[in-house]
Amino acid sequence: MKSPIHETHVKRGAVMSAWDGWELPAHYGDPLAEYWAARSGVIRTDRSHRTQLRLVGEDRLKFLQNILSNEVASLPPGRGAYAALLTATGKMVADFRGAILSESVLLDAEARCRESAFSHLDMFNLGYDCEITDETEDFGMVTLAGPKSREAVREALGQGPDLDKNYECVEFDWEGARTIMAATDRLGPPAIDLIVPAGNLPPLWDAFEAVPPSGFSALEALRIEAGAPRFGADMDESVNPMEAGLLNALDFDKGCYVGQEVVAKIESLGHVNRSLVALHIEGDTPPETGAAIFEDGKKVGHVTSAARSPALEEVVALGYVHRRASTPGQALETDCGETRVAAVVGERPPASGN
Repeated sequence: MKSPIHETHVKRGAVMSAWDGWELPAHYGDPLAEYWAARSGVIRTDRSHRTQLRLVGEDRLKFLQNILSNEVASLPPGRGAYAALLTATGKMVADFRGAILSESVLLDAEARCRESAFSHLDMFNLGYDCEITDETEDFGMVTLAGPKSREAVREALGQGPDLDKNYECVEFDWEGARTIMAATDRLGPPAIDLIVPAGNLPPLWDAFEAVPPSGFSALEALRIEAGAPRFGADMDESVNPMEAGLLNALDFDKGCYVGQEVVAKIESLGHVNRSLVALHIEGDTPPETGAAIFEDGKKVGHVTSAARSPALEEVVALGYVHRRASTPGQALETDCGETRVAAVVGERPPASGN
């Protein structure tokens, strides 16, 4: 699939690449410059590939409260939450950023989650006054990422996001289009998502002409540096959210939801058998996805994401390891091509609040 502004990216010189079933810009010729712009200033990126599911009806929050892993029923319009959608056995179907709007709830997820998330929600939507629609192809998204993202929005749109917490959101009219603005931290640096009808995506993209564009290569390096897992890379249908460290997606005090018994059991045990950890890896070459991780010659896990960090001047990665090998400072090794290189378990930043 392609973004509504796919040709704009091509004309700008973007190097296109496949990404979860979409053809997206990997970079615009200089991924290193894009990385530093996002780290110290601001970049704009087209994330129209992301899944957008809208829920309307009187019971929309009640329904989500009974099926998502985080508290949503008490949230007023303008707030949001990060939450997981689980199976009855506690495995992940998707992770969502939920935006609580005045007359609906908009669930934002990775492209890979589109069909499975919709069908899973629809399966449990029995007896509720709640309608779920897939609006992925009806909307586009421009994301401003970096410490100066808020200033860029003010300069380009003439109004600034007064969003003090992650996942807060606001609706407003821009150029005749109902626009949703939401704060997120899932890319690593602070970011602002702007969601508009697909037909309004070209003028929105052009409104940020002063902001350098970026593809997903630079943002992946920043995400991995920040220790933020991505569904489709570091999480899939075999993962429990506790293994991935998604504590900010879980509410341990709310009532029952699908998969809650498994999560509660893990919490009572006090540990999981494997954990997603940050890794600092020797050398300049990132290991491949799935590369084995070893402790004293014995395989204890595998790499899920890896990139070279220009700021840290080293290779960083995320990967699952057995709990005995998950302590920060633990010396490990990982396969890298035909060789095995040293790796050290690092500190993953604590999960942010909602």
